[in-house]
Amino acid sequence: MGTFFRSVAARTGDRNSVESLLITWLSAKGFEPMAEAPLFQLDGAERGLCLFSKKEWVVVLYSQMETEGQRLIHELGKLDVPLLETWVHDSDIWGYDLYQQQELVASFNSDPYYFGQASQQSLPVNGDVTTLCEVCRLGAREQELARIQDKQAAMKEWICEQFCAAIDAAPLGIGYQIIDGFGLVGPLTADIGGFQMKSLYFAERNRSADPPAPALHSLTLRKPTRPVRQDITPEMEAYVQSMQWRINVLRVLLYPMTLLFHIAVWLYVRYQHLRWRWSSDDVTLGGPLIEIYRQLSDLAEGSMHRDGHELTNERYRCRITVPENTEVGPQPIGTWVFHLKVGECDIQCRAMRPRDLKWSFGLHPSAELVEDAKFSVGEFQARTVVTRFEVMGRSSVHYTYYVQTARAVYLFEAEWTDELPPETRRLVEDIVRSFRQG
Repeated sequence: MGTFFRSVAARTGDRNSVESLLITWLSAKGFEPMAEAPLFQLDGAERGLCLFSKKEWVVVLYSQMETEGQRLIHELGKLDVPLLETWVHDSDIWGYDLYQQQELVASFNSDPYYFGQASQQSLPVNGDVTTLCEVCRLGAREQELARIQDKQAAMKEWICEQFCAAIDAAPLGIGYQIIDGFGLVGPLTADIGGFQMKSLYFAERNRSADPPAPALHSLTLRKPTRPVRQDITPEMEAYVQSMQWRINVLRVLLYPMTLLFHIAVWLYVRYQHLRWRWSSDDVTLGGPLIEIYRQLSDLAEGSMHRDGHELTNERYRCRITVPENTEVGPQPIGTWVFHLKVGECDIQCRAMRPRDLKWSFGLHPSAELVEDAKFSVGEFQARTVVTRFEVMGRSSVHYTYYVQTARAVYLFEAEWTDELPPETRRLVEDIVRSFRQG
């Protein structure tokens, strides 16, 4: 699965006008600003907007660009400034569309025949860099941009990144899913890669609240049951089972070949990446985008801090107490809350929507239940689930500690080749029991 995204930039230095217009548009659609960022990836009743502004560009990253992008571009057309949309499809092709006074005046598609015999080329000239430079007032960059358009790479987003950096609009080379994936605390304003970034979040007006989640202690832990087929005979059922057994055997036998294939693909992609980097006439083109990623990561890391034995995640407004000599791993992003190492045991904590608890609380078909214990962490219901897995002759034991709160369900997870040593397990459980909000 490759990269998919669409992003758009307005050729103007007036970020306030862009922001005001988009807020008005979203309000007309029934969305109002949220006071804080959602704890989880945006759902259908939420929208995310991220603006990057610098000199004469305002880059707009929007969470629903795939389904609402054309309407957003139409709204931005009311500003009467040039609009440049970039896109990448499955990392296989990339391109851009330039609009002036809501008319398409230049377009580029790296492979117009990608979808078949019929050309997907929107205009007679594919990649009119002269018009692009003239409309967007880019100066004499025609040769540089034409050279970038002619480049080849295994992942076409790499070329798109070069193109966007070359026109001084580096954030135009990423999609909103990158912003969503970092799980930033917000709304916020920050200087990122020479741009002023502003993230905004919106929720559907008067949306109904999620139904209450079932109490953690009330749930029954069981393996999924296999439905009984009423439309086939016992003989056919036996035949299906025998075929499934043969397929499983074949899967095991083919595993080495599959592994070699994946390794070969990985090596090919790395080779193409390096070849593209080496062949670049200006290796600094990718610099601004790399800096944007680094600074976004720094923003995400800023939401967690340690004060002695206290470890706090500001985004989720929760904290734990960790024992002496506990290593704190790299700051998790997205729905990951904490990452610790106690001795040789890695512990990761992630958050889950309360409404997702019921369908996700169950045993994997290949798991053996070792322990299921209910307890409390302060006012919160908690639960220990220990399971054992046997995969290709190798054994592993998984420890999951659930803590249920109104805002999220937290899962502290650890894995060991056998049962955890008693002292290590005691330390892990002390960490879980120290959990608190605020």
